[in-house]
Amino acid sequence: MAKLNPANGELIWETRFDAHPGIPGACPPADMRKQECMYKISELDDGGLVVCGNTSDNFDDFYLAKLKPDCQAKVAYANLPLDPNNEFHITTPTTWSSDMNVHGKIVVDQGATLTVTNAATIRFADSEQLDHPTQLVVEQGGRLTVNGNAKLTSMDQCPASMWDGIKVKGNYFASQDPIYNTPQGLASLSLATIENARVALVSGGPASFDDPTGPVIKEWSGGVVRASFVLFRNNRYDAVFQKYENHSANDPSNVQNNRSYFNQCSFAEDAMLNDGNSPKDHVYLNGVRGITMTACTFAGFYQPDVVFNGPAQVGTGIRSINSSFNVFSKCAVIVQYGFPCPPASVLHSTFDKLGQAVVATAFTPDKTFIVDQSIFTNCPRAIRTEGVRNAAITRNAFNVVDHLNPYVVSTPYGAYLDQCTGYKIENNAFTSNGSAHKSRVGLVIKDSGPEYNTFYNNTFDNFGTMTSVGSLIQGQNANEQVNYHVGLEVKCNEYGQFGGDNRFDVALTGPMPTVQQTQGGFDGQNDPLAPAGNLFSLEGHAESDWDVSNESNFISYYSHDGNIGDSWIPQFYDQLYVHVYPQQVDWPQERSQACPDNFDNDGRLEKMQKSAEADAELADSKDAYDATKDNGDTYSLESYVADPGHSSTQVRNALQSVAPKVSTEVWKRVFAREPAMDPWPLTQALVANSPLQPEVMNMSYESDLDDFYFNLVESAQSGDVNVLSQMESEMAKYAAEKGEALTDLGRMSWLDTTDVGAAMEYLKLWHDSLPADDGASVKAGYYAAKDDMPALYSLAEAEKLTSSTPEVFEVLKRYADHQLNAPNDSLDAGTVQWLTDLAEERWTIGSAQASAWLQGATGADALDEVIILPEDGEQRSTSQRRVRNRTSETPLLLQAYPNPSDGPVYVVCNVPDGVEQARLCVADLNGRLVKEIVLNNGAGIAEIRPGFAAAGIYLAELRLDGIRAGQVKLALQ
Repeated sequence: MAKLNPANGELIWETRFDAHPGIPGACPPADMRKQECMYKISELDDGGLVVCGNTSDNFDDFYLAKLKPDCQAKVAYANLPLDPNNEFHITTPTTWSSDMNVHGKIVVDQGATLTVTNAATIRFADSEQLDHPTQLVVEQGGRLTVNGNAKLTSMDQCPASMWDGIKVKGNYFASQDPIYNTPQGLASLSLATIENARVALVSGGPASFDDPTGPVIKEWSGGVVRASFVLFRNNRYDAVFQKYENHSANDPSNVQNNRSYFNQCSFAEDAMLNDGNSPKDHVYLNGVRGITMTACTFAGFYQPDVVFNGPAQVGTGIRSINSSFNVFSKCAVIVQYGFPCPPASVLHSTFDKLGQAVVATAFTPDKTFIVDQSIFTNCPRAIRTEGVRNAAITRNAFNVVDHLNPYVVSTPYGAYLDQCTGYKIENNAFTSNGSAHKSRVGLVIKDSGPEYNTFYNNTFDNFGTMTSVGSLIQGQNANEQVNYHVGLEVKCNEYGQFGGDNRFDVALTGPMPTVQQTQGGFDGQNDPLAPAGNLFSLEGHAESDWDVSNESNFISYYSHDGNIGDSWIPQFYDQLYVHVYPQQVDWPQERSQACPDNFDNDGRLEKMQKSAEADAELADSKDAYDATKDNGDTYSLESYVADPGHSSTQVRNALQSVAPKVSTEVWKRVFAREPAMDPWPLTQALVANSPLQPEVMNMSYESDLDDFYFNLVESAQSGDVNVLSQMESEMAKYAAEKGEALTDLGRMSWLDTTDVGAAMEYLKLWHDSLPADDGASVKAGYYAAKDDMPALYSLAEAEKLTSSTPEVFEVLKRYADHQLNAPNDSLDAGTVQWLTDLAEERWTIGSAQASAWLQGATGADALDEVIILPEDGEQRSTSQRRVRNRTSETPLLLQAYPNPSDGPVYVVCNVPDGVEQARLCVADLNGRLVKEIVLNNGAGIAEIRPGFAAAGIYLAELRLDGIRAGQVKLALQ
């Protein structure tokens, strides 16, 4: 094809499309038919052409070709002579201070500086339309400075024009320090604009600006980007950082944070991208540490008249893969250290009109993040994080919406955490609005694992449509190996207190979700901090306060004292799984006395001290518990009750001898024993150990005990708390204090902004000296950060044999092996398949880490979130216990006739087998015993003749081996 000047017939340009590459292009000689070319040329809106057709040479081959518009070729460009590689090298300090048009690759060489300033607008040609690369490259040791309201943009006079962007090359093996004499490429930007780029800034060496997150030249990673007051507008990617670990210039083993940052920058789309593509990620991080974004804005663009096909259409704010980062606010005024910024002076980071605001995933334990004091609006998915330890989501405002397109967007949420642990989710406000026919969720917690976790002091309002939920909990969130004494605690949250009730405040859904057995703590010292402190909507639907859709572990919920209708006492819940115990401490007048802020100025030493103190208290309370439980010999008692050679009476006597301290472990053996205990001795043992723990009550409920015996057991429950439950609550309290101190310490260390390397060393030393649930993970993170792959491999190999989350350590073991034997990022087919298979096992802890590694190494897409909403139908309320399907074999036990009577009264009694002593006791209304009759086993009639007492009302009570089994009122005339 060729374009001619119609005025004189001169050739303007020509191009060829080769139907048969590698074969000489001569036309078939002496065959006019085979020389035919049937085609049509159509002009496009952007000035380009589309050619379609075929040749008679081969009628089954059709061709479709796009020719970019030639607008770029007509532009007057600056006089920057290009070398044969279409490059212009800047080798000395150079300043661009006036408008110019540029084409070709502009390369800032080592030791050179390019400064763009004085409100200059630099327009770059479109590499695709001009057919040769046009981009700005900062070589290792080169400097780019853009300030003074300068703008880097595309050829705005040419339709659909984009430009490639800026590549800041580094040296993967070199440090970024000292920053102002760094051997890395350095881009410093302030009061500037970068717009209409495929990738505004990339630190590293992508093979293509079209796919900057794909294959890279690893050795070029490490370039530094420092931006303040920069507007990134209508770029496909704004900033991309590829894998790089900074370290001290003098000590390669001393890990340091990346020296890049963004201060008060705006990452925004205010129109559709010029080339018609959808925006991707404003900031993309893969394998970097410590990049901070302060008081920045992230915004997408959505046209109501454009069909919305999913979140990818409006892009993502921050996408992080195995990276650490901070999103902070900033105070506009100077305040004294330790004092908060006045609310009116807080400059928040904001996220608006994005399909996903923040997406963070990780597979090594040293990578985490903080999002603090940010505002999320018009984002159907605000924060999604998977496999990340020690993340902090604090003091944010989430407005959960679905209005982009409620029929395309899956369940919208504020924050979604899958297989994350050690997190800090505090003082966030979750609200909801949108379609009345769509369910929305404030917070989703899935598979936190066996360590202590909590979400604390958050508010959830107006999640009232369909089956919307304030806090949705799924999967394994407690340590089954210690009977769920440690796990996820829901504490001090406010539901429906400010902006509308929730359909469900807390909901546990999916296959057998678990949480910490104690929610809040038993209070023996009038401590307002001990109870759970949540305020519920009391919305009125069944289980609207605390829903268990299928089944869960058994929960002791300790609330403040009060009356029905007080929002701190849950009212609508399933009594089978949730047992509420109001404590002898009132709700305080000031909420902060029950639920104070947990934001303090403690440093690492204070966190170490708190964890050590809590560890000592935990050890003491555990020793006391072990000495109390089963009188200190659980093993022997378990063996005794399980032995079929011991009779029911002997087992009963053994259980009564340690009452009321029989453990759940022993009761499991009792209910599982063969042959089963006779019902009456079993009932005696249960009553003697009352009040029973919730798990034991459920064992009775699920057992074959006839309703008569079960009702005796149930009537013995006074509402008090079993002594073992009290001690378990105390252990949970100290485990929580230790766990929170250690996770705070880990977060402070991994995200230390001054000397992260030293902080890591202290963290490792502390965990060497203090045993902790997260100790192995902390050490694994330390070895991963230090690139000590032999140590990581050995630790992971050992831990996967004993850990309750072995797949997590198997991922780490394979990662260490890969780094030792194939340190480039490409994965072999076997590893890819293994990771893919594990990633798809969504209920296995470790699948999130497998998915994170796949995403970082192969560019695989993240799998969809797992969000299982509660059932929509009526379930159970506080007054509706699930019905026991048992057939009573014990007839009515106590009945008197005639009644009233002026003569003898006959009392029909049935004394069950196994009862050693049965008595019918008659007392007056003052409780004074006036008559007692000894009864025999089996059915019988006791005669009470007149004259033993004056006429009046009396109570006849049947006592079986000291247990009150029934009562009947007598009217003697």
